[in-house]
Amino acid sequence: MDAGLAATLGALAGAVATTGAAFATGWAQRETSKISARAEYQRQRHEARHSAYKSFISLTSSLCDITVDIKSCEPDYQEFFTENLGRSCEALEGEIREAWIEVCLLGPKEITQPATKILGSASQIKLATGLAGACRASGIPSEIRAMTSAPVSELMARATKTVDRLPLELSAFITAAQDALGDDGAGVRKG
Repeated sequence: MDAGLAATLGALAGAVATTGAAFATGWAQRETSKISARAEYQRQRHEARHSAYKSFISLTSSLCDITVDIKSCEPDYQEFFTENLGRSCEALEGEIREAWIEVCLLGPKEITQPATKILGSASQIKLATGLAGACRASGIPSEIRAMTSAPVSELMARATKTVDRLPLELSAFITAAQDALGDDGAGVRKG
């Protein structure tokens, strides 16, 4: 082989190696960018979920706090179910509903079931406390109060059972939230 051919083949080999190295470097940079973008997406999703779950837990805890005494007022529910309690429960149920929407949108699917149970309980409590408070309101004729006494008492008894269940539902939600926040997206659970 003469020197000219060897130089040409050497230059060709160098060009092929340089091109290959450039492609490999470009591929590695692209993969690194994908990994970085995925990590940033996971971080942002984790922060959004954390915020939504925290708000949902806080609102549900507030509902538990203002209704915890319902159990201690048996059998005379009517002393506890006031218009103020009805308004407070109605406001909290509305806030829980808004937080529930956020939780459901952020997912994952495993967290929507316990969140939906809490929303159902909050709605039942809102209905019972609102109706009972309205029935106690001044200005309602005693005949109407007498007619509504039995159905309202039944509704209040169901609300008491719902209030008993609410902390358990909250605990199930917290466990599901911890699992969702501990998932790093690669099938590996943190913490």
